[in-house]
Amino acid sequence: MLPLAATMALGVMVAAQAHQVNLSTARVTLGSDRSVSVEVGLKGSDADRFAGTTIFDAQRDQVDPALFTASAASIIAYVTAHIAVTGADGRACVPGTAALVPDGDGVIFRNRFSCRDVGGDIVYRSTVLTDTDP
Repeated sequence: MLPLAATMALGVMVAAQAHQVNLSTARVTLGSDRSVSVEVGLKGSDADRFAGTTIFDAQRDQVDPALFTASAASIIAYVTAHIAVTGADGRACVPGTAALVPDGDGVIFRNRFSCRDVGGDIVYRSTVLTDTDP
């Protein structure tokens, strides 16, 4: 559980086997209107393993743009299921519409949450890449 201050940048790396990266980054920003912007970066190979997609071209060490479009919804669903923005009491902030963009060898997930009706501290939780390891 992380109380949200102004801006946080988080990096998570867990034990990896050969050709498994298990690296994600999160940038969480609190707006003056109690909105929370969340940006999660994933390596393409990790997105493939955890979301069941095939967007990563290992020979080029890049996300394949042609495969990305068909797989974006699955990756968005995976990240959405593994992050939460809530009040300290567990009351959920209202998510906006999530978006995903390719970023060289990975992808970036973005969403904005409205916490204007949630009192007290705001908490960001993530189990991206840590909930299960296929």
